[in-house]
Amino acid sequence: MKKSFCIAIAVIGILVMTVGVNAWAAEPLKLKIGTEGTYPPFNFKDNAGVLQGFDVDIANEICRRIGAECTFILQEWDGMLPGLLAGKFDLIVASMSITEERQKRIDFSIPYRGSTGRFVVRKGSNIAPFKANGELDPDALKGKVLGGGRATN
Repeated sequence: MKKSFCIAIAVIGILVMTVGVNAWAAEPLKLKIGTEGTYPPFNFKDNAGVLQGFDVDIANEICRRIGAECTFILQEWDGMLPGLLAGKFDLIVASMSITEERQKRIDFSIPYRGSTGRFVVRKGSNIAPFKANGELDPDALKGKVLGGGRATN
């Protein structure tokens, strides 16, 4: 009987310590995540105003895996790095390209996606910007009007 009583007391003691430790444990990590919210399919608001997209899914999965409570902070692209550096958010998940200039100011994780540029022309156009061997042919673009995105890589 003494042995059973001691085991019962030990089990109760372990349960009390476990519950007590959990009650006193630090709150879950809270992270503020900067993203743009206007770059579908990567980060955007759906018709109901809910933030969606690949970047959002990646961020939510990171938070789930590390047990963090995460809040998204929407930020215009031009203010993304200044917002991070000013402490407005803890990290950025917004399909940001890694450049030498950016690496001087912030740390990057490993890339979670890649993207490439493309030439797009009107159907039936005779513009052929590449030679048969795949090399760029600058002469093919002489006298042509080219468009590109502002403030992008």
